[in-house]
Amino acid sequence: GRAQAERLGRSLREQLSRADGADNLLHLHSTFRHDVKFYSSDEGRVQLTAAAIAKGLLELAGELPPILVSLIRKDAAANALLDDSSAVSAQASEIKRVLHGLMQQPPGLESEAELAERLVPTRLPA
Repeated sequence: GRAQAERLGRSLREQLSRADGADNLLHLHSTFRHDVKFYSSDEGRVQLTAAAIAKGLLELAGELPPILVSLIRKDAAANALLDDSSAVSAQASEIKRVLHGLMQQPPGLESEAELAERLVPTRLPA
């Protein structure tokens, strides 16, 4: 399980690097890399899997427990998002509605930047 999760993280990093032409994930400023969070349920084995994926994705050295403590978010808010789909069903429906509307527009009506802003609004909290 852990080895497979680390391989998955490495594979994701390699795919992102190939698409971008550079290994940007590994060149992130160290303070930003420590701000990256992964979400996990409160189940121990799921947390370790998330830590292993983070280790492979960010090419981190060392054991999984320190990675788990510093990068894996496992609080009540994360559990609500991950475990209880009814808690986010209204938000998911709204997102589906917006995406459906965007997909129905003829191409070329807006610039890539405008479309990106509509798909991923920068004014919303992460």
